[in-house]
Amino acid sequence: MHIVHVCAHFTTKLEYQELALAREEIRTGHRVSVVTSEWNFNFPNYEATYKRILGDRFIGKGHFVEEGINIYRLKLITWPNVFLR
Repeated sequence: MHIVHVCAHFTTKLEYQELALAREEIRTGHRVSVVTSEWNFNFPNYEATYKRILGDRFIGKGHFVEEGINIYRLKLITWPNVFLR
């Protein structure tokens, strides 16, 4: 089965529910794709806390494959600019 997840932010560098679920679905033989934004989550004080783990906040749009997961990053246009600081 091909399973598609839609979430605001997705990373394979931190173990959150979305990643754990996708890994388990792959382990059980499914194809997994994630549709998400081109930004990492806006953690407080991002530059000093998470940048060295996740990299820049802006990832870029396009198709990426990480850990066997197809990740489709789309341009973020619907949320207020407060999420982009």
